[in-house]
Amino acid sequence: MSNPLASPLPWDLAAKDYANVTAPFFRNYAEVALDRAGVAVGSRVLDVAAGPGTLALLAALRGCHTTAVDFSPRMIDELRSKA
Repeated sequence: MSNPLASPLPWDLAAKDYANVTAPFFRNYAEVALDRAGVAVGSRVLDVAAGPGTLALLAALRGCHTTAVDFSPRMIDELRSKA
């Protein structure tokens, strides 16, 4: 049996709500992760499975060279709308 969350479709369907509901919750975790990783101005950050870009956008605000990837086009759309 395969995992239905291993394909982009369910993430595309949930992208808008996921971004609105989870991004504020995950923001604190993303801040702590960036701090613990020693991310600072000029750092290079790769956010894989970026979703709506919570961590990637915070890294960019810190002055990092940030790349975000996700297999869900709608999640990337959410990220771009906030960038």
